[in-house]
Amino acid sequence: MLVTLGFTAWRLVGNLKSLSDAVARLNQRLAPTLEELAAKSEEAAKRAEKLQARGQRGGRHDHR
Repeated sequence: MLVTLGFTAWRLVGNLKSLSDAVARLNQRLAPTLEELAAKSEEAAKRAEKLQARGQRGGRHDHR
């Protein structure tokens, strides 16, 4: 029984190392995409702020 428990623990450690490596590789692949998305989000927020300021200066009202 101890042999089985030891073998299972050894396999678990190996699987955890493999999982950790896979997560690290995925993080490296996703990092540039996440940075690009953050930059585009910031750009969109700035554009929305400009549009909102322009709308407030123009004094436009919603005509329905």
